[in-house]
Amino acid sequence: MTVETIERDGVTVRIMYGMGRLLRARYILHSNLPDSLKRIQAAGGKVEESDMDQISPEEILRYNAEVMPQLAKLVLQSASDQGQMTADEYVDSAISESLGTEIVLRVKAAVAGSLLDDKKKLTS
Repeated sequence: MTVETIERDGVTVRIMYGMGRLLRARYILHSNLPDSLKRIQAAGGKVEESDMDQISPEEILRYNAEVMPQLAKLVLQSASDQGQMTADEYVDSAISESLGTEIVLRVKAAVAGSLLDDKKKLTS
C-alpha cells in the first residue's frame, strides 16, 4: 500500500492505493476510452500519437469528465478541509481542480509504473 501526501491550494490531502485500487484505476482508464482507441488495443495494436489526433475535443472532455472524478474518489483518503463529507461528496463539491488534477496524475503514474513492472516480470 502506498500513501502519498499532496499539498496544494492551502489543502493537505492523503491518497492511498495498492494493488486492488490500481487494478480498478486501470479498468476506469480503459473502459472510458473512445471506441476508436479500444478497437486499436483490441486488435493488439499500440495507440500512436496520430490516433490521438483523431479524437474530437468532445470525446476528450467526456473522457476527462468521467475518469478524473472516479480516480480521485478511488484513492482519496482524507483532506484537511473535508469536514464530515465523504470522499465522493468532497470530490463532487469541494476539491479544487488543480488538486484533483494532481491526484489523477499521480494515480496514472502509479498505474503506468505497475504496468511496466508487470511487463518486466513477464520478460524475465
